[in-house]
Amino acid sequence: MNPARRTTAATATAIVLATAGGLLTTLAAPASAAATCTSPVFFVGR
Repeated sequence: MNPARRTTAATATAIVLATAGGLLTTLAAPASAAATCTSPVFFVGR
């Protein structure tokens, strides 16, 4: 494999992982905030 191509692939992989990580963080933050704001009774009943 060409070293330049390997670097490009590694960079692309890093960007994809960073983007996915950012999306997961963005989705998880409101979920955890909602979990702490809701009543325990609602949570258990669910």
